[in-house]
Amino acid sequence: MYRFSATDARLLAEYRNVTAKQRSLELQRLLIRLRSEGTAHKLCILTLKPRTEWAIGQLGAMRGDPIRIYDDRRFATYRDAEWALLKLRWLKHSGLPWPQELDR
Repeated sequence: MYRFSATDARLLAEYRNVTAKQRSLELQRLLIRLRSEGTAHKLCILTLKPRTEWAIGQLGAMRGDPIRIYDDRRFATYRDAEWALLKLRWLKHSGLPWPQELDR
Protein backbone atom coordinates (compact mmCIF):
# COMPACT_ATOMS: atom_id res chain seq x y z
CA MET A 1 0.00 0.00 0.00
CA TYR A 2 1.20 3.51 -0.81
CA ARG A 3 2.46 5.45 2.22
CA PHE A 4 2.26 9.22 2.06
CA SER A 5 5.15 11.34 3.21
CA ALA A 6 5.77 15.05 3.60
CA THR A 7 7.93 14.94 0.46
CA ASP A 8 4.83 13.99 -1.57
CA ALA A 9 3.54 17.50 -0.93
CA ARG A 10 6.08 18.89 -3.41
CA LEU A 11 4.23 17.03 -6.16
CA LEU A 12 1.05 18.97 -5.44
CA ALA A 13 2.54 22.14 -6.92
CA GLU A 14 3.24 20.21 -10.11
CA TYR A 15 -0.46 19.29 -10.30
CA ARG A 16 -1.44 22.93 -10.49
CA ASN A 17 1.33 24.06 -12.82
CA VAL A 18 1.64 21.25 -15.37
CA THR A 19 -0.91 19.96 -17.88
CA ALA A 20 -2.20 16.43 -17.48
CA LYS A 21 -0.16 15.15 -20.43
CA GLN A 22 3.10 16.42 -18.92
CA ARG A 23 2.69 15.15 -15.35
CA SER A 24 5.53 13.14 -13.90
CA LEU A 25 5.16 9.45 -13.13
CA GLU A 26 5.51 10.24 -9.41
CA LEU A 27 2.59 12.67 -9.55
CA GLN A 28 0.46 10.23 -11.52
CA ARG A 29 1.06 7.56 -8.86
CA LEU A 30 0.14 10.02 -6.11
CA LEU A 31 -3.08 10.99 -7.91
CA ILE A 32 -4.06 7.35 -8.41
CA ARG A 33 -3.66 6.79 -4.68
CA LEU A 34 -5.66 9.90 -3.81
CA ARG A 35 -8.47 8.89 -6.17
CA SER A 36 -8.57 5.21 -5.14
CA GLU A 37 -11.46 4.48 -2.86
CA GLY A 38 -14.85 2.89 -3.05
CA THR A 39 -17.70 4.82 -4.60
CA ALA A 40 -19.79 5.06 -1.43
CA HIS A 41 -19.62 8.65 -0.19
CA LYS A 42 -16.81 9.51 -2.63
CA LEU A 43 -16.27 13.20 -3.35
CA CYS A 44 -16.66 14.42 -6.93
CA ILE A 45 -17.11 17.58 -8.96
CA LEU A 46 -20.64 18.66 -9.85
CA THR A 47 -21.51 20.97 -12.71
CA LEU A 48 -24.21 23.34 -11.45
CA LYS A 49 -24.30 25.59 -14.52
CA PRO A 50 -22.54 24.34 -17.66
CA ARG A 51 -19.15 26.03 -18.20
CA THR A 52 -20.01 28.56 -15.47
CA GLU A 53 -20.37 27.09 -11.97
CA TRP A 54 -19.12 23.97 -10.19
CA ALA A 55 -19.28 22.54 -6.66
CA ILE A 56 -17.95 19.59 -4.71
CA GLY A 57 -20.48 16.78 -4.43
CA GLN A 58 -20.63 13.57 -2.45
CA LEU A 59 -21.98 10.33 -3.84
CA GLY A 60 -24.55 8.38 -1.86
CA ALA A 61 -24.00 5.10 -0.07
CA MET A 62 -25.55 2.98 -2.81
CA ARG A 63 -25.71 3.22 -6.58
CA GLY A 64 -28.67 5.35 -7.57
CA ASP A 65 -28.65 7.38 -4.36
CA PRO A 66 -28.75 11.12 -5.00
CA ILE A 67 -25.52 13.13 -5.04
CA ARG A 68 -25.53 15.82 -2.38
CA ILE A 69 -23.58 19.06 -2.40
CA TYR A 70 -20.68 18.65 0.02
CA ASP A 71 -20.39 22.27 1.19
CA ASP A 72 -21.52 25.79 0.20
CA ARG A 73 -18.49 26.69 -1.91
CA ARG A 74 -18.99 27.42 -5.60
CA PHE A 75 -16.25 27.60 -8.22
CA ALA A 76 -16.10 29.76 -11.33
CA THR A 77 -13.72 27.37 -13.12
CA TYR A 78 -13.46 23.62 -13.30
CA ARG A 79 -9.76 23.94 -12.49
CA ASP A 80 -10.54 25.68 -9.18
CA ALA A 81 -12.99 22.88 -8.32
CA GLU A 82 -10.29 20.28 -9.11
CA TRP A 83 -7.84 22.08 -6.82
CA ALA A 84 -10.36 22.18 -3.96
CA LEU A 85 -11.11 18.48 -4.44
CA LEU A 86 -7.40 17.66 -4.40
CA LYS A 87 -7.07 19.45 -1.04
CA LEU A 88 -9.93 17.45 0.45
CA ARG A 89 -8.54 14.15 -0.81
CA TRP A 90 -5.03 15.02 0.41
CA LEU A 91 -6.30 15.69 3.94
CA LYS A 92 -8.44 12.55 3.95
CA HIS A 93 -5.89 10.08 2.62
CA SER A 94 -2.54 11.44 3.72
CA GLY A 95 -3.39 12.68 7.20
CA LEU A 96 -0.79 15.39 6.58
CA PRO A 97 -1.54 19.12 6.69
CA TRP A 98 -2.10 20.93 3.42
CA PRO A 99 1.04 22.95 2.47
CA GLN A 100 -0.14 26.56 2.85
CA GLU A 101 2.48 27.88 0.44
CA LEU A 102 0.58 26.20 -2.41
CA ASP A 103 -2.36 28.60 -2.04
CA ARG A 104 -0.33 31.76 -2.60
